[in-house]
Amino acid sequence: MNNLPKRFLRYFKKSENKEFHFLFALVLVFVTIPLPKYSLNSQAIILLILAWLGLNPLSKKIKRLLRNKWGLLLLSTPFWLHLIGALYSDTSEEVLKEILKQIPFLILPLIFTSIDSSFIQRKKTLNFFPKAVFVASLFAVSKASYFYLNNLGNYFYYNQFSLFLNKHTTYFSLFIVLSIVVLINDIFKNKKHITSIMMLVFFIVVLYFLSVRISIIAIGLVIIVTSLSSLRGILKYAIILLIPLVLLAIFNSPNFKKRFEPSQTEVGSIEDIDFRKLHWQSVLETISEKPIFGVGTEGNRETLFSKYKEKKLTAAYEENYNAHNQFLEVALDFGVIGLIIFLGFIGYLFCLALVHKDFMLIQFLLIFIIYFLTESLLVRHSGIIMFSLLISLLFSNNKLLGVK
Repeated sequence: MNNLPKRFLRYFKKSENKEFHFLFALVLVFVTIPLPKYSLNSQAIILLILAWLGLNPLSKKIKRLLRNKWGLLLLSTPFWLHLIGALYSDTSEEVLKEILKQIPFLILPLIFTSIDSSFIQRKKTLNFFPKAVFVASLFAVSKASYFYLNNLGNYFYYNQFSLFLNKHTTYFSLFIVLSIVVLINDIFKNKKHITSIMMLVFFIVVLYFLSVRISIIAIGLVIIVTSLSSLRGILKYAIILLIPLVLLAIFNSPNFKKRFEPSQTEVGSIEDIDFRKLHWQSVLETISEKPIFGVGTEGNRETLFSKYKEKKLTAAYEENYNAHNQFLEVALDFGVIGLIIFLGFIGYLFCLALVHKDFMLIQFLLIFIIYFLTESLLVRHSGIIMFSLLISLLFSNNKLLGVK
């Protein structure tokens, strides 16, 4: 009994135990992302920070950070944009909240660029994510089935289905699409991986329930990229030609037809595409008023909301819609200069992935870019954590960061 404190200390001094605690915390972060609410995920991130603090001495962290300084600066670009934007924002009371929301873009790159990440098996770690998404999806399907079988309503569609997920449909569809990438890579590596194939089929069904159009386009692109990189001969070209026909069939299915129903404005209903055009036109007109530096971090958006009102976009101004496009969102807050920096950030990451022929990373980046076209992903916890965690983990490879 007297030796218990000494044994306890010896246990935590062993490097393999420290690495295990770090990996355990990292897996917890991935597993808690798709779960309802954000509190569990926030707690998992705190646990990851504590595991990182105990992983290696401060002197080693500083030494590695000095070698990785440009990698850290690159991966944390969105945080620095928000920090600089805070200097000229006109809504100081909301700025601190936004900076704290964006801090994962500093903390997660800091963690991964200050350690030797060679002990992290990224594929093994990433495989926990689709399993967590599967469990969250299964619970939602089970609850929706119970309501349907007991004549309590049909919840197998879009926002009704999201009630059981307790997540925004677009973000959960993103989780599924990213999970499908992990599964597809696993299936191509292990040709007879039945579990992965079954999960893949289940995820496609759930995507149909969610009815998020951009997710289907993203999946189509993933299949094309996978075909180009992994298949040979006529089969590759047959799949590429077949994808547009499959997408057309899905968009003409009942659930997706409902999603294309006209949107309501003050003067009546208009087609969804026309609503989106007016929405983005309002954003562009607002950007043109402060084109160089934008309105700053969490800057006043009354001008944007008044533009919505001018164009009689009822839902947009009543619910204070954001830009619904990550690139326009950046331009709105940080102007053309901020947009150029952000595009350079994304473009450089993509070029690194191409140069090193990291196809999984290419697929992930393509998915985010596609979602950026119709969603302001990096304004919510789910989008911020998912993007910052993936790029930090996948780019922690020394070769990708350019560290010798």
